[in-house]
Amino acid sequence: MNTNGIKKKRILFITTGGTIACRDKGHGLAPELTPEELLAAVPGLDNVCDVTAYPLFRLDSTDMTPDRWLKLAGLVYDAMPDRYDGYVITHGTDTLAYAAATLACQLQHSDKPIVLTGSQLPLEALGSDAPGNLRDAFTWALTPGARGVRVVFAGRVIRGLRVRKRHTTDMDAFESVGCADSAMIRDGQVIRMGQTAQDTVVTDSPFLPPVRLYRSLNVRIALVHLTPGLDPEVVWQMGKGLKTLIVEGVGIGGIPESLTPVLTRLAVSGVRLVLTSQVPYGVCDFTVYRAGRRIGEAIESEAEAAPVAVTARDVPTEAAFAAAMYALAREEEGLSFAEQFRAALEDADL
Repeated sequence: MNTNGIKKKRILFITTGGTIACRDKGHGLAPELTPEELLAAVPGLDNVCDVTAYPLFRLDSTDMTPDRWLKLAGLVYDAMPDRYDGYVITHGTDTLAYAAATLACQLQHSDKPIVLTGSQLPLEALGSDAPGNLRDAFTWALTPGARGVRVVFAGRVIRGLRVRKRHTTDMDAFESVGCADSAMIRDGQVIRMGQTAQDTVVTDSPFLPPVRLYRSLNVRIALVHLTPGLDPEVVWQMGKGLKTLIVEGVGIGGIPESLTPVLTRLAVSGVRLVLTSQVPYGVCDFTVYRAGRRIGEAIESEAEAAPVAVTARDVPTEAAFAAAMYALAREEEGLSFAEQFRAALEDADL
């Protein structure tokens, strides 16, 4: 871990539980370790930075919720006036991509690194990846110019709105969707991967927007994964009580003709539709094929209000979910859902 002689930085270390903190006391793995026990896995850390530990939650990540991520975002934001130089957050891997995307939408324009990490094996397990991931997370948090929400895992640095869990057991469990990794970390050295404006910032730039925290989300959202022959009545019953339905179509953007009427009916009734694809890579474009274009035409012919269907572009479903929660909350303030959804994908994807 190399700080190049720079004055020691202050890092806020926030723990939320997850596999990295788990022990098995006879009833299955459950988070038990304290922040101090986790920090002990990174010897020499106090020589390069001053760390303040904050145990926020002790949860399996399946029990993390948008409300808890809001509390996490609020903790980071409220700590910024205390002049922390960066934030390292441990989190369970199962919902880590959702957490990263939500933090990216809620904490926009941060000129400081907000780093999430975890592990596939508990810290105390033989061959655990926890010490390496913790070390790499702090390395990135101490890297000059690092900013915004990132997941650091298995030596990869991935933007918060682009991360997806790709494997349940492999140590290299996460990948970047729609763009290259921000960087790789090997033996404590940061290797930039095609450095762009999204990955670094001059922190004293007069053109840098101030960091913003949005303290509300709307969670009346669900996801439907379209399958051949799916009963339209099932989709109607699922969607009618929601504010937003995320629709995973097929290919570059296809929706069965049998489902076009029910989705149009939902849109006209006020349900916002977010159209995305089941295919993890490539741009989602519902205008290429007739099988995708007809849903837009049907909605436009029936709905006279502002656009109620948006495309999730090339971001993973986890990011679409986070952007939709953000946009719904902004809509309650009188803003356009479609415009706020697109803005979230632009402003949070830093």
